[in-house]
Amino acid sequence: MLVKRFQNSSFLQGSLRTFSALIFFLKVLSCMHSSDLSVLSDLSPSLSCLPNMGRRPHALLLPYPAQGHVLPLMELAHRMVSHGFTITFINTHFNHARLLSAMPTLTCNSTNPSINFISIPDGLQPGDDRNHIANLCKALTTIMPLHLEELIIKMMHEQPEHYKPTCLIADESMAWAFDVAKKTGLRTAAFWPASATTFTNMRNIPKLIQDGIIHEHDGSAKTPGVIFRLSHGIPPMNVDHLSWNCFFNPESNKVIFHYVYSNSGVNQERRVCRRQLILRS
Repeated sequence: MLVKRFQNSSFLQGSLRTFSALIFFLKVLSCMHSSDLSVLSDLSPSLSCLPNMGRRPHALLLPYPAQGHVLPLMELAHRMVSHGFTITFINTHFNHARLLSAMPTLTCNSTNPSINFISIPDGLQPGDDRNHIANLCKALTTIMPLHLEELIIKMMHEQPEHYKPTCLIADESMAWAFDVAKKTGLRTAAFWPASATTFTNMRNIPKLIQDGIIHEHDGSAKTPGVIFRLSHGIPPMNVDHLSWNCFFNPESNKVIFHYVYSNSGVNQERRVCRRQLILRS
């Protein structure tokens, strides 16, 4: 997505280097066991000696069920396939049906035999409004984890050894999935499709609370319209424009805030991933 949107050559070169680092990291991630995590702090381009490196990595990709999240992860899936991955792309039943209905309009190059599309329930009823983000977030955290765990366990038991999943790459907005993956022994990595500013605001919710910018119970502004700045390298921002405060319904804002806050806990593995991408970009 970044390569398509920007034409500046230096930006493109930096994006391509970052993407290459991401693919490299994911390949290593797929081949490592939990006891090998410490090796990630000293990654080098020569890692042919790592265990299972000859095995074709099989990544499960889980997007947040919204168009602006599915499409970037779909692009990553195709790029990963070109670097030797097998992909299982996990949609909700609702979005999977929409994808299948769109298949006849896709070009031959839009499908790939190395990408397998499957689906699990999102927790909502067929007639429910998926645009009601608060209800969707509630369902995702209460119903979907059980189905995701069942799916992973089934794949681990039924797939041939060489085709079993090796890692899960989930949208940062689906961070609850990492706990599910770890129960089954999968390595995990987070993918963020939106702006760096939004990501930074989400990651700094504790600081926003501590600095008296927002309320802890619902994320609302303590002083509506106040302008804040997280650091000198980030432009000033209006507290009313924080992503969880933009749904024009206080109760929905509260539900979405708590969903975002619960996803904002940083585990060591995701910190290592981001650090390596920064070092190699």
